[in-house]
Amino acid sequence: MKFEEIYRSFLESLGNVEFSEKEKGIIGLTMFFPNKEISDMLGISPNTCRYHLKNIYKKTELDRHDIRKKYCLFLTQVINTGNGYKRPSEKGRSTFKKSSFTKLSRDIEDYLIGVFKKG
Repeated sequence: MKFEEIYRSFLESLGNVEFSEKEKGIIGLTMFFPNKEISDMLGISPNTCRYHLKNIYKKTELDRHDIRKKYCLFLTQVINTGNGYKRPSEKGRSTFKKSSFTKLSRDIEDYLIGVFKKG
């Protein structure tokens, strides 16, 4: 399963909601970064970031904590699909590479900024 498909399934898990491209980008970034950093990354004001988040919470009827729980499940899916984030262990099971979280975080950040900039 491709990263984009997994992210789409994460967004679908938030309910039958239509998100703008900007909201799709911001919703994932809020799991990693404070609003100020997001606004700096995306070249928007912190108030614009808060505006998009307010719309997301209103549309989903979920708060930040509920969305974070669903996002953790999303990250687990990404890790479990392989995509270079797992390695085989001696016992034949896959384990998460310690350096993979940084790579995964960067990949997610790059993808979400790209989604935001499309909108």
